[in-house]
Amino acid sequence: MKQNQTKNLLVKNITFLDENFSFKINKNILINKGTLKLKSSNKYYKDCEIINGKNLIAVPSFNNAHFHLGETVFRDLAPLDSLQNYLQYTDKNSLLINTDLEYNTISMVSLAEQIKNGISLVNCARGWTAVKQSGIRGCLGYPLMKSKKLKKFYDLSIKKIKLVGRYDSQTKNNTQHILAGLWIHSLEKVDKKILKKIAELKCLENFKNRPLAIHIAETEDMTKRFKNSNKVSEITMLEKYGLLGPMTNLIHCCYVSPEDLEIIAGTRTNITLCPQSNINLKEGIPSAKKMEELGINLSIGTDGLATNPTPSLLSSLRYAKSLWGDKIDNKALFMMITINPAIASGFRKKGFIKENYLADLNLYSVNKPFSDPDKFIQYLIDQNPTPVYLIIDGNIIMKEGHIKTFDEQKEYFNFYKIRKKLIQNAKNNPAQL
Repeated sequence: MKQNQTKNLLVKNITFLDENFSFKINKNILINKGTLKLKSSNKYYKDCEIINGKNLIAVPSFNNAHFHLGETVFRDLAPLDSLQNYLQYTDKNSLLINTDLEYNTISMVSLAEQIKNGISLVNCARGWTAVKQSGIRGCLGYPLMKSKKLKKFYDLSIKKIKLVGRYDSQTKNNTQHILAGLWIHSLEKVDKKILKKIAELKCLENFKNRPLAIHIAETEDMTKRFKNSNKVSEITMLEKYGLLGPMTNLIHCCYVSPEDLEIIAGTRTNITLCPQSNINLKEGIPSAKKMEELGINLSIGTDGLATNPTPSLLSSLRYAKSLWGDKIDNKALFMMITINPAIASGFRKKGFIKENYLADLNLYSVNKPFSDPDKFIQYLIDQNPTPVYLIIDGNIIMKEGHIKTFDEQKEYFNFYKIRKKLIQNAKNNPAQL
């Protein structure tokens, strides 16, 4: 199911949240070739599609700074008593997903759940085909992990990582659709020769702006084990290889020391927290307030949808707020799912409703007027409403819960056939649980 390309879209008489976190009331938003033209919003084009913005509020669509496309199929099946047991289960059972078509089906269902929750950008490993089909944007990493499920990638990694740029793609409006980079599961799961190779590539001009995502200090055992084996922390090791910086996204960081946080801040390295997933896997909660005080670009991600029961970033914010209380205000929280993850993912001019920014918007229906932006953000966090429209690159990707870019029912039908195979395997081999 392909969506008709719309060059111009006009949202009339809408209230929107601007980059200063103020409301602009009863305004027009013109979208021309995938970008916002607020200063020309009173112009009309012959081929404009018009949305009546009365009783709607527009905010930037959300950006998920850490996601796993392939794990949704393990929801309610994989053990959550520890990360080690979870990884053992998924590693074994991933071998039952033995075709690219099956993996793509799982990815499409994962993306459907993101789209339904107003997410326009995912930061994860692989998934190049599914992201192109869905219309969502992707910061997609070549996966580097010593595991059965990713063995074919790791065996070819030295040859392949220098060629990741081939996975880049643009939209029809010539805006960034996919930005390819590298994805390291954890420093335990790669050889030092891989780190050395990445460090060499990072010195090259055409590789400097490639994103790098790494799981860091996700569990207390892994953190201690790495330091005991290497005599330095994971952060010190990354600093040694020159792999910290504005294009590096450190995931989890549950057990990062105050000294290492200073290094992260000093190198302008990004951090993405996944508190709901960490708690479900019986791990700790990092000091988000300390990270914020150090000026670290901080995002919140969902993680995979087997370790986090919700695909919603708003629900993740609500969960984070229940842990942190009022230590972090609503504006800072909202930035953790809008502008901050866009920066961490290497997408420029995304995450604000601002002149010439990417036309990625969520339009919410409201039954009562909101004059206070802070109260509206609180409403979104508390109620987790589904946007009436998700607009990406100026195209309507979802309207009133209906995804316009692919056949969602078909993907779910095939998805549940894969689930049935996993459930049957669990019955036949209960020792794997």
